Amino acid sequence: MNMRECKNLKPGAIVKPAYATSNADCRGIVLHKEHVEQEHYANILGSKKQERYDLYIHWLKAPKYPNAAPNPRKQQCWEVVLVQDVK
Repeated sequence: MNMRECKNLKPGAIVKPAYATSNADCRGIVLHKEHVEQEHYANILGSKKQERYDLYIHWLKAPKYPNAAPNPRKQQCWEVVLVQDVK
C-alpha cells in the first residue's frame, strides 16, 4: 500500500499480505496506524524511505511466517494491500 492510500486508511479496514501468494486466503483488520517520519530501509521495496505508516493488524487467519509474532502485529504499510476500506 502506498503512502497516499495509507494516509486515508481508517481502523477497521481489511488488508492482506502484499507479497505472499500462498496466503491468498489470509485477511487482517487494521486496528491502528502510526505515522513515522525517519529514514529507514523498507525491506519489501528494497530502498530507503523518509517516512512510513506502521499498521497494527489483527490477523484473522495469520500468514505463515517463520517465527511469527502473536496478534496484533506491527507491519509497515508497504507490506499489505487494501482489500476493503471502512466507509
